[in-house]
Amino acid sequence: MTTLTIKEQHELLRREICHCGRAKKRGHAFCHRCFNRLSHATQDALYARVPGFGESYKAAVEELKGKMGNASPRYREKARGVASGGRSWFGEE
Repeated sequence: MTTLTIKEQHELLRREICHCGRAKKRGHAFCHRCFNRLSHATQDALYARVPGFGESYKAAVEELKGKMGNASPRYREKARGVASGGRSWFGEE
């Protein structure tokens, strides 16, 4: 698993859109809905300071990808970037 650069980590935290396409607060890695879908261990890992944040974020995205089978079709489309016409936040093309 590749890690995020410091610049990518800062850009991620400055974004106001979660990887799923929903609004999120600046300084947060995920929107409330996505964050609550994560295991408690993953949630705790996201509070780690740099350099641990990048690895924790990537692991959290992988965990959310595994839970997408339980998500609505609209949520899955947004998460893949289809609804927004953009690139997937999961790193899929």
